[in-house]
Amino acid sequence: MKLTFNILWCIINIFFYLMFFALNTDNDFITKTFRVNDTQIEWSQYIWFVVIFVLGGILFLALLKVAKKNIRNNSSLKVKSIRFAEKDYIPLYLSYFLIALEVPGLISVGLIALGLIYFIYKTKLYFFNPYFLIDGYHFYNVLSDKNIEITIISKKNNIKEIKEFTNLYKLNEFTFLDEKGLNDE
Repeated sequence: MKLTFNILWCIINIFFYLMFFALNTDNDFITKTFRVNDTQIEWSQYIWFVVIFVLGGILFLALLKVAKKNIRNNSSLKVKSIRFAEKDYIPLYLSYFLIALEVPGLISVGLIALGLIYFIYKTKLYFFNPYFLIDGYHFYNVLSDKNIEITIISKKNNIKEIKEFTNLYKLNEFTFLDEKGLNDE
């Protein structure tokens, strides 16, 4: 169950890569061309972009429900220091988008997507994905009172006020989801 859960989180990360590939593609998946004021618009790219975004969003929400229902390892953590973690991960995601803009065909996209899924899984970065950011979550690198650095995913905004996280759901050894975020849905 845990392996499947983690692989699904990896796949969600790839949805954004596929969305940007769809915008850049010259392939004729759903070809419909319209002319608006002497401008030719290729709707297939935008249709694929939206379909991939919505499917990824549905998978994201489903995985949050699974986390809420099945992960019951509540714990708390006293905060020694805390900082935003998004700035550490954003360059990684920008590199996915740059790769997607240069990929020539579907076979290459599939091979690169599989490679990215493997890379994300092995580096344990699968919980950081843009759907969390869109849903209002923040990623925090927290140094506990026991000098252990972990990542907290939470909807809390004012990090200067945070002295303790309570009712955390353990996603892996060093990543926890704050209950506040789970119950705000």
